[in-house]
Amino acid sequence: MKFKKIASVFLCALLLLGLSATVLPEAHAADFTMKTDVGKTHTENVFISSVTMKNISATVTIKSGSAYVSNLKTSVEANNGKTYFKLSFKGEKAGTAKVEYRIRYTSILNKHVTQTLSGELKVSGSSNAYPYCDDINLWQYPDKMTYNVGDKFDKTGMLIRAFWVNPDNTTWDDYIGEGDYSVSPSTFTTEGKIRVTVTAKLRGKSGKTEKFKITFMVTVKGPTKKPSVTKHPTGETVNTGGSCNFVARADGAEKIVWYLVGPDGSEVEAKNAATVHPGLKVSGYKEEKLKLSHIPASLNGWKAYATFTNSKGSTDSKKALIVVADAATPGPTFTPVPTATPVPTATPTPTPVPTPTPTPEPTATPEPTATPHVHSFGTTWDSDDNTHYHVCTGCGEKQAIPEPHSFEWAVTKKATKKEDGTRVGRCSVCGFVTVQPLVYEASSGGQADLMLIALITVGVLLVFAIIVGIMLLKRRK
Repeated sequence: MKFKKIASVFLCALLLLGLSATVLPEAHAADFTMKTDVGKTHTENVFISSVTMKNISATVTIKSGSAYVSNLKTSVEANNGKTYFKLSFKGEKAGTAKVEYRIRYTSILNKHVTQTLSGELKVSGSSNAYPYCDDINLWQYPDKMTYNVGDKFDKTGMLIRAFWVNPDNTTWDDYIGEGDYSVSPSTFTTEGKIRVTVTAKLRGKSGKTEKFKITFMVTVKGPTKKPSVTKHPTGETVNTGGSCNFVARADGAEKIVWYLVGPDGSEVEAKNAATVHPGLKVSGYKEEKLKLSHIPASLNGWKAYATFTNSKGSTDSKKALIVVADAATPGPTFTPVPTATPVPTATPTPTPVPTPTPTPEPTATPEPTATPHVHSFGTTWDSDDNTHYHVCTGCGEKQAIPEPHSFEWAVTKKATKKEDGTRVGRCSVCGFVTVQPLVYEASSGGQADLMLIALITVGVLLVFAIIVGIMLLKRRK
């Protein structure tokens, strides 16, 4: 009888332990998706557990796409013996925000457990109050598709079509004018199959001016004659420490190099001129525009010229004089011819004809001083991998301090145990796009508690079996 009571108590304890294991709160691990429209607020409950969970709390974090949603609010609620989390958000503009939902609770073993859910908040509709460009294409090729080295690109016959989206999401397309796009290269300097890039700057989905690009190939033939100069540099007059520019161009040139020539005929390549004139700064010595700055007095009387080269030969431009006004050396002073001494009386000597005074050479009219260039930075953005910046519309120089990108991230491929994923970041300021890998990270969960309970259950059953066996053996004796 005593044995039966012990067995009954043990079985009841075992039953309660098994029942506790079956009702162990475990967060639902499936991802969730919620949808709403632009300008609307959406609230939805997501099932977590089939029982009321103990000491439960939850937080939500936006991992990417924060511009698409706002006013995120979350709470945990119990209803009819089940546990849910409630999430509320407002749609700001069309797109998908990625969120991470962390649930914390206390297990039956008084262990703190954290589980992570991933979700998507999708916003539909249009938040634009204006048409925006979605893409462009080359509707018709230019008439001229074959060029010679040194030729300029000819837009004649080329048609670029832009595709637009209205605020109500209806679409339309139209041609864009030549003033709305640029072509690179504008001049062909090498032969072969050359890629031409057309860049249009139009209002994009962000509401800001964005760049849209298309490319195609043209054929460029080699030169048939040596370069022909179309613009020669002109002389410049500056003061010590000042700056000046020289511009020269030639048709058919594949290479350009600038030189400086001294009054005595000595010559130096412009890039090495600082070795002869300490302190002189030189830029553009391989381009059509040569710039000299911090000009020393020693450069007075020197000349600048450009040499243009292609496979057929080379051609020099005319030489342009450099006058450093406050260092100019005055011309030589002429010595007058001495007066003839008269011969003594007797036979008068004819009066000598006076030697004519040399006519001074005309003074060179100084060239007008070059007007300093003042930067005018545009409103559109250019960018590299890390920063974006404005570019001067006059000289092409970028601003001194570029600004770092401000990326909005979106997961394009989820990471798994076998393979890394990827995410795409788009700068909210300039629209620059980058792609980065995602490494798989396993989320924590309540599985450890289940394993522990299973081990305890097996151990208890084993002890019970031993006790029963011992008691049966005693009864037989």
